[in-house]
Amino acid sequence: MGLPVNEFAPGRVSMSLTPAQAHTNPRGSVAGGIIATALDTAAAWSCHLLCSEGTVCTTIDLKVNFLRPLDVSEKT
Repeated sequence: MGLPVNEFAPGRVSMSLTPAQAHTNPRGSVAGGIIATALDTAAAWSCHLLCSEGTVCTTIDLKVNFLRPLDVSEKT
């Protein structure tokens, strides 16, 4: 997906996504699943950095409220 990491610290991960045509739905907006996947990936990395060595961490729930469509020309 191309999610470069901007910040990487225990409990905090910042990533960015430059939307491309391959990320769009039939209406031309970035698909909600792409946005949710980016959020889940950042959350999983953030949790992983807080886990004790030898333990496994994972996200178990994600809720996203979309307020407007995301255009391919925008950077998230």
